[in-house]
Amino acid sequence: MRLLGVPFPRVNYLTHIDDKRRVVYVETPKVACTSIKKFMMDQYVGGSFDLSSPNKVHDRQLSPLRQLSEYSAGDGLDVWGAGYRRFSFVRNPYTRLLSGYLDKLIHNEWERERHLPMMGFEPGSYPTLLEFLERLAQKPDGERDIHFATQSSLLMIGRVEYDFLGRFEEFQSELQKLKVSFYDSRQEAESYEDFGKHHASNASKKIRQYYGSREAELVQSIYHADFENFGYPLDLRDVALRIQPVQIPAST
Repeated sequence: MRLLGVPFPRVNYLTHIDDKRRVVYVETPKVACTSIKKFMMDQYVGGSFDLSSPNKVHDRQLSPLRQLSEYSAGDGLDVWGAGYRRFSFVRNPYTRLLSGYLDKLIHNEWERERHLPMMGFEPGSYPTLLEFLERLAQKPDGERDIHFATQSSLLMIGRVEYDFLGRFEEFQSELQKLKVSFYDSRQEAESYEDFGKHHASNASKKIRQYYGSREAELVQSIYHADFENFGYPLDLRDVALRIQPVQIPAST
C-alpha cells in the first residue's frame, strides 16, 4: 500500500500528528529529528514527557503523537489538507550523509551490523565513505534506508504542501520561529539540542577529513534533488556558509 507515492509503513513512521493543534511534522532522519520529536511530545502533554532514555523518543508506540494508522482512510488524508499545518527541517546533503555514515556505519556497533548486510558489505567490515557512497548510488531512492534516502522523497516534495521548512544549520533560531508560529508562544524556546547529542557526529567539522572530489561528486549525484529543492550550494567549500531561509517548493 502506498500513500502519496510512498510505501505506507514509511510515511506512517515519519508522520507525527499533534491532533490538538492540528500540526503535522514529517520527519527527516539525521536532521535534528530526536530534538524535534521530544519538543513536540512535551508540547502535546503540556510538560516534560517522560522517557526512560533518549532513544525511546523514536518508539512510535510510546509517543503521544498520533500516527496515520490510527485514522480512517479519509481522516488520514485530511492531515495533508488545508485544515492542518505541516512542517519539517532540512539539512545540507553533504553533512547529513556524513552524519548518517558516521552514526550508522562507524560509531554504533549495533547499527553498523544492521546496515552492513543491507548495503552488501561483509559482517565486521568498516567501509570507507567512498565505498559506502558507491553502493548507495546503486540503490533506487525508494529502497534506501530512511537515514540515506533523499529529503525530497521523504518529505514528498511536489505532493505535500508545507507551511514551514526550517534549516538544521540554524536550528535554535528556527525552532524558536516554529514555537511562535505553530504553538503561539513567544517565550524563549528551551534548548532541545542537547537532548539529541547522543546521535551527534559533528559531521560539519569533519568535511575535509572524509570528502574528496569523488565523494563530493557522488553526493551531488545521489542528492541532486535536495540541493535543488532546498537551495544548498553544490560547492563543498561553501558548506559552512549561511544561506537564506528555505524557499518552500510548490506542490501539485
